[in-house]
Amino acid sequence: MIKLDRELIRKILFILVLSLFLIKFILLPMNRSLTQQKELYEQYVAQYAQKRQLLERKKEELARYENKTLLGNETYLPSYLYHKDEDPLTIQLNLLKKLLSKLKEHRLELLGFELSPLSYGKNLTEIPINLRFKGKIKNVFDFFRDLEREEKRIFIRDCSITESSRELTVNLVITTLKSEI
Repeated sequence: MIKLDRELIRKILFILVLSLFLIKFILLPMNRSLTQQKELYEQYVAQYAQKRQLLERKKEELARYENKTLLGNETYLPSYLYHKDEDPLTIQLNLLKKLLSKLKEHRLELLGFELSPLSYGKNLTEIPINLRFKGKIKNVFDFFRDLEREEKRIFIRDCSITESSRELTVNLVITTLKSEI
């Protein structure tokens, strides 16, 4: 009977070791990979939701732009672009007047200006002005700060600054954009 009990114990131990082996090397790794895949799935779902939200926002913007109506019959344009019906030379002259008044306002001395040729593109027209002026450092930086605050965006295409006797001499190429759509 002792012999039989030993065989039974051996079989039980063998089954126990085999079941622990299966649990350790098959079930636990499967469980780990399953939890990792579940976490990865949740990340994909979150990313998908964000991308879908962004896509819906872009579709709305595109639909507004394609319909070209935002308020009534007005065409939808970014606020910093001039409308396509405006004359580019008039825009250039008005911009020059604004710049000259800002120069006076900031007590800067005009050395010269040039109305550069317009650059026509398929969707945009670039309207450049070359401007040379000099003045005290603080006044020059106040002038630049004012340019930044303009309702219609003024882009500084090129800028060179030289210092002489506590004054700055500035050469600017300033452009603004007009829509052709």
